[in-house]
Amino acid sequence: MALTTEYSPNRLRATFVLAIYCGFSLGFVAAGGLAAWIIPLHGWRSLLWIGAIAPLTLAVFVFIFLPESLDFLVRTKAKPEIIWRVVRSVDRALPNQGPREFTTEVEQKRSAVGSLFQSDRTLGTLVLWLVFGLNLAEFYALQSWLPTILTNLGDPLNTIALATSLTTIGGIVAALVIGPAMDRLGPYRSLATVYFAGVVFVALLGLAVSAPSWVLLIAAFCAGFCTSGGQKSVIALAAIFYPAPIRSTGVGWALGIGRLGGIGGPLLIGVLLAYQLSAASLFYAAAVPMLLAGILVMLLGVKYKTP
Repeated sequence: MALTTEYSPNRLRATFVLAIYCGFSLGFVAAGGLAAWIIPLHGWRSLLWIGAIAPLTLAVFVFIFLPESLDFLVRTKAKPEIIWRVVRSVDRALPNQGPREFTTEVEQKRSAVGSLFQSDRTLGTLVLWLVFGLNLAEFYALQSWLPTILTNLGDPLNTIALATSLTTIGGIVAALVIGPAMDRLGPYRSLATVYFAGVVFVALLGLAVSAPSWVLLIAAFCAGFCTSGGQKSVIALAAIFYPAPIRSTGVGWALGIGRLGGIGGPLLIGVLLAYQLSAASLFYAAAVPMLLAGILVMLLGVKYKTP
């Protein structure tokens, strides 16, 4: 029995990746609520204790209940009954007795970074790294500086808190929409559309800062839908782009390189603020990375002849 993990329109890989990665955004929201409740009662050090205990506790449950991937089990020649048990956990309609042999795709150096640049993947890998950097620069710039900018403009505290939260909530909602779109309409086309929409909505934040609060909140939600949702989606795109033996390496390196953008984006906004740039001009400038990311993803789809 062959177990292959290449992308096909019938699979739901992007949907699953986006749904799982919603935990990242939910963590943002939960951490804020937890901090507001815990710090007044037990001080700021209590958050560090929670931050240490929670992942250790989670690691125990993951170790016990989370099975290895099918591809890993096949490549490491696990017992057929173990592999079939994992398969049946996905589809209970399958018979109790499964095949005695499984095969999967093989990569020459499945864990080596050099594999990311083999089999005509060099350009795709470099472009993905750049897109990750642009998107993370955008995401962290908005998360870091939106509250400060709105505070300087004299917005009430509840509006600032809600606008900042809505950028994260927008990313959670995006996962419910973009994932199925990537699986059904094609990953490159769908993600490029999200980025191009992000150009519009991030720029609209520049107009919304001087508009009524409800306009600002809608703009913040839509901008978060595209920036936070785009970040989740480009992770799904990387998972689709790389074959299973090097998928974790590809996604991990893209996230790692992309963090350089996550550092540089907020720093750049800080420099622009030091030059007394207006809030509207800041958001207009912040729309540029989304435009570049959209163009790169679109060209990547053309290069690899994928919808």
